[in-house]
Amino acid sequence: MCTPSFCSALRRRRVPLPKTLVYLVAIFSLIGGMPAIARPDELSGTGPIDSKGNSILIALDAPQGSNESIVENTRNDALLASDGTLSLEQLVGEVIKRNPSVDQATQSLRAASERPEQKRALDDPMFTYMLGPGTLGSRNFDTAQKFEVSQSFPWPGKRRLRGEAAQHDADSMRGDLEVVREQLAYLTRAAYVDLWLVDRALEINARNQKLLTEFEKSAEHKYGAGLLPKQDAVQAKVEREMLRHDGLVLARNHNRAVGRINTLLNRNADAALPPPPEFLSDPVPPPALSELQAAAEENRPELRGIASRIHSAEARTSLARKEFYPDFSVMGSYDSFWSEKELKPSIGFSINLPIQVGRRRAAVTEAKAELASVEAQARKQTRDILLEVYEALEDVQESVESVTLYEAHLLPAAEENLESARSGYSSGVTDFLALVSAQKLLMDTTLRAKESLAAYHNGMAKLRHAIGKSITDSALAVE
Repeated sequence: MCTPSFCSALRRRRVPLPKTLVYLVAIFSLIGGMPAIARPDELSGTGPIDSKGNSILIALDAPQGSNESIVENTRNDALLASDGTLSLEQLVGEVIKRNPSVDQATQSLRAASERPEQKRALDDPMFTYMLGPGTLGSRNFDTAQKFEVSQSFPWPGKRRLRGEAAQHDADSMRGDLEVVREQLAYLTRAAYVDLWLVDRALEINARNQKLLTEFEKSAEHKYGAGLLPKQDAVQAKVEREMLRHDGLVLARNHNRAVGRINTLLNRNADAALPPPPEFLSDPVPPPALSELQAAAEENRPELRGIASRIHSAEARTSLARKEFYPDFSVMGSYDSFWSEKELKPSIGFSINLPIQVGRRRAAVTEAKAELASVEAQARKQTRDILLEVYEALEDVQESVESVTLYEAHLLPAAEENLESARSGYSSGVTDFLALVSAQKLLMDTTLRAKESLAAYHNGMAKLRHAIGKSITDSALAVE
């Protein structure tokens, strides 16, 4: 708050803005040191661009979550195949749309995409004003005041390197977004196959309960006729009740599998889902290992992301070397403290003196070590991915052979064994325990055959994830 004498002096004497200051402001505007203030409508343009010149905001344009994002969506039309069953590919697409992990990664990428422009920008110009208060209202002196405008500039190349480092960081987060999508696609495919398997197990259990009920009635009839001991009739009942217990466990597993899929869909765990199809496709031999590993090196988003982090570390290393060069500021002032007219305007510059060489050498060493660390991480990750492809391929090849073995040999043998036991039991040659054992063998063999087929499709989902195939690519599809 000004004193009465100070305020009255300002009212008596209006201080004009010197022409020199006007000229200085104009000069700074021309060289970019004092950019024009953007209107609000200008702030909503295309936004930052990536290293290829594409608008990041446009590339990331996606539906945003709302306050109702976790409310149960009971409409399953988007998940249905033409036959009314649960479609795997449509399910994967809906998980990618709805899962909040994608939105989280997208928003992190949006935030990172705004940093390059900030890193490349100049600092705001500085305006300094000084006043000699003793000259206010003085009859002997004009009002003494000083106006100064200054703008700092980093050494040429520093702003560019800061922007490049931030841009490569944003590009690496784009790879992280792709990783989230691929991981969700893999988890969805695995959950889908698990749901299919438990539903087939429930069907097998129901068929065998019905078959054991027939065995139990036959045993009771023969027991009543004195042809079988009571133990056989009781054994049939015990076996049926054990199957009933297994059915209860399978029903709970079905609910858990549905809950996992609904959670991936960002829905309530107990929301209704269409049933999966009764059959999955037959196994197909996968491509050769060398072809798959080459595809993994080309497609895996983790490798693209770490390549961007290497470029970022390289830019930071170059920036650390640039710190040996000084930054500078240019300034212009008008100083009426001087009585001579020629001395009032002035221009000048200042630089920092980078004499702290030890600190700067340590910064370069740190940047080089970080670069070497990221490069070593890239080599390790490449090897881990190649191993992941190899192991996934081994699992797929094993499951292909297993499915072939069950379908060509084990299932027909188990079915023939049961038919032989039923014929022998009807003729009195085979006892009831042998009949029940043959029936249990067929049930176990049928279930293991389904498990082998599920293992094949799970292995293909893992192999697809290992090579980094796009979620919309039809190659290696699990359908």
